[in-house]
Amino acid sequence: MEFGATIPGEVMLVSAPLYHKNASMASKMAFASGGKVVLLPQFSAIEYLKAISEHGVTMCSGVPTMYALVTAELRQSSIEYDLSSVQRVFIGSAPLTEALFDDVQALFPSAFVTNGYGTTEAVLEFGPHPEDLPRPKISLGCQHEKVHLKLIDPASGLESDKGELWVKSKGVMLGYHELPETNAERLTDGWYHTGDLMSRDQNGWYFFVGRVDDMFVCAGENIYPDSVEQMLEKHAAIHQAVVVPVNDDLKGQLPAAFVRTEPDQILAVEDVKQYALQNGPAYAHPRHVWFVDEIPLASTAKIDRATLTKKAEELLALDRNIS
Repeated sequence: MEFGATIPGEVMLVSAPLYHKNASMASKMAFASGGKVVLLPQFSAIEYLKAISEHGVTMCSGVPTMYALVTAELRQSSIEYDLSSVQRVFIGSAPLTEALFDDVQALFPSAFVTNGYGTTEAVLEFGPHPEDLPRPKISLGCQHEKVHLKLIDPASGLESDKGELWVKSKGVMLGYHELPETNAERLTDGWYHTGDLMSRDQNGWYFFVGRVDDMFVCAGENIYPDSVEQMLEKHAAIHQAVVVPVNDDLKGQLPAAFVRTEPDQILAVEDVKQYALQNGPAYAHPRHVWFVDEIPLASTAKIDRATLTKKAEELLALDRNIS
């Protein structure tokens, strides 16, 4: 059940677009068990909470950003919602921080919360530990017995315990329709290159690090935005953080952070920088910090990093003009 299976009579809440795998798979699983789907026309934290209360939802499925908005809404709302019907919460499709995992577990104290993973191009990747070891909090699972997985270091092209996830199985697509150049980039001898960065611990558990495209280099050091975000969100006053690169003449790119604080919490820019320096590598600490009321989302309800990257450059240009 911890890898997304459904029970008879499931009431599944779905608010992501149905062309997105998270939403389509959740719907199919509910129907396969004879259950029903509560389908929202678009995501809204308030409507999400209302739907759980009104329809007796037993299982929720969504991306991490959705749950960050839901927990933020609850903390500032005077309305009481009945969330007791929820038995399981399946989160996936993007990196999940431990801080958000804890927030979601507190939101649904009697529910089983799990972190999942899937790609449209490959059906299955992860399953339970072969020796039934307990699953770490935000692990995606271990290699499923019916698939082959490997992690490829983007820099060296060699197998490693941290790198891009490659998948080979009967569930991997044959290729993208009439896109030979893309197929050449993403498929090698039946191996699908997911574009997702993972790490694997000594027990074989896999953890989502981020997207290959999101990684950037600062003075020769690889910076993985999700790792910095994980660290920042452990600060008691930070509800959500997003790290993006900004151009720098000396070091190539520098990390910058957009931060949404917890309700009624006040932070200074220097507070965020010092916390990052004390709790992570110096090269990864955000050189620029902006506080925002909301984090912009793409159509899939994931963080719109492209918009934030553009906004960061615009804010820096404005600062330079003022100076």
